[in-house]
Amino acid sequence: MFPPSDLDDAQLEAVYTRHFGILTQIASAEFHIPDEDAEEMAHDVLLAALKQSDKIQNADLWFRGAIVHAAQRSRAGRLPRWRAATESGP
Repeated sequence: MFPPSDLDDAQLEAVYTRHFGILTQIASAEFHIPDEDAEEMAHDVLLAALKQSDKIQNADLWFRGAIVHAAQRSRAGRLPRWRAATESGP
């Protein structure tokens, strides 16, 4: 389960900070998503993770899959907004 339900605010912030930079880097560097959009995309992926935390077994793989999925859909123009790609997760 991600994150463990007993995380305090400081621990949750550390998890957020750890993944945020990686997510924005993947979206920007690998998919050429503009920095501002990559940051917003990363925020949405992190929020989706919190909503689906009981389903996530491997957080690193889930996050990578979610940001890649969102970026691919954004670049392909298949959705009016990339945010919809993160609503259901990878």
